[in-house]
Amino acid sequence: MLFCDIDNFKRVNDSLGHDAGDELLVALARRLEGGLPDGCTAARLSGDEFVIICRDIGAVGGVDSLATRVAGLLRTAVPVHGQLIRVSASIGAAVPNGSGAGGEDLLRFADAAMFEAKRRGAGKVSLASPALMASADRQLHLEGQLRDALNNDGLTLYYQPVVASDGSIVTAEALVRWPHPDRGLLSPDAFLPVAEQGDLLRELDRWVLRTALKEAASWPESNGRQVGIAVNLAGLVPGGPDFVDTVADVVAEVGIDWRRVILELVETALVDLPSRTRHAMGELVQRGVRFAVDDFGTGYSSLARLKDLPAQIIKVDRRFVSGVGGDASDFAVARAVVDMARAMGRQCVAEGVETATQFHVLSGVGVNAYQGWLFSRPIPAREFRTILSMGPLHVPRSG
Repeated sequence: MLFCDIDNFKRVNDSLGHDAGDELLVALARRLEGGLPDGCTAARLSGDEFVIICRDIGAVGGVDSLATRVAGLLRTAVPVHGQLIRVSASIGAAVPNGSGAGGEDLLRFADAAMFEAKRRGAGKVSLASPALMASADRQLHLEGQLRDALNNDGLTLYYQPVVASDGSIVTAEALVRWPHPDRGLLSPDAFLPVAEQGDLLRELDRWVLRTALKEAASWPESNGRQVGIAVNLAGLVPGGPDFVDTVADVVAEVGIDWRRVILELVETALVDLPSRTRHAMGELVQRGVRFAVDDFGTGYSSLARLKDLPAQIIKVDRRFVSGVGGDASDFAVARAVVDMARAMGRQCVAEGVETATQFHVLSGVGVNAYQGWLFSRPIPAREFRTILSMGPLHVPRSG
């Protein structure tokens, strides 16, 4: 079994639209149909993923030969909407190893091998080794534990303050953690890939949204004003059919003020949205919800598309913030984002602010708020409530 994932397919959708992406998938499917040897069956599994099953690997020259042939079929240039699009695929291969693994296991092993190939770069092929298959089994076990944690409130939220120039807390970002029974406190880097492969991202987003808004609803005021709550969404995206209803239901359930809710999405999730989705998001905005573009400047869209993003807050990515005190290019990017955001009536939040130099440089170019270890690390809910009652956080003096 071969598991094929088209490299950088999201860029085609983001830059040329979903119709172009569909046209590309059809062209690649036809290449597979016409180019595979006898005894092989190809199918589109979902999205930009194709699966190929070969009933007699020896008859086609072995798994390496077949994988090379398929990689060649999917490494091509396809004319789409008047442009020549060059594509390739990351391919994972798995063969029965005599352990009694069934078709579902084989698909899981090939999928894991595909992720291994993708880590090595575009257009690579990886064969599921015994070590990788064992890792895939551990992944399945971890996925089951994560599912149980979601169903039984086994996760927890930490909060990182977002502060104004005077140190007052204006918002807090909710960050999920998993107190794993055997491995200790796990950060999202350790389990988000598990959630993604197990199709749990939407369920995870719902849990975080409901829990964060419920906890924030009872926060004390800070410096005489209510503090906003920001939730980063990965699986519950605006294009989903139940996005607006899910948000509205949670807000109604916990009784929080709409104006305190901030939904953070990566910029690619906010580009090329259909009018129906933009209208639905507009309904939430009219009620008071704000949208934030997370990690701005790292996605495929350009600064010129900032004006098209239906968001009220732009978060400057930490990789630009880290160098603003000494790297002219990082400073130029940060200043350009802030200037454009101000001209369009958006607010700017700088992520990853860790030094006084970064804070003062960013303050000088007009950043509205700051998030980072200079002010506070992400902290448990009880500790966050404590610092809310203590007044503004310390702001370093210039010079």
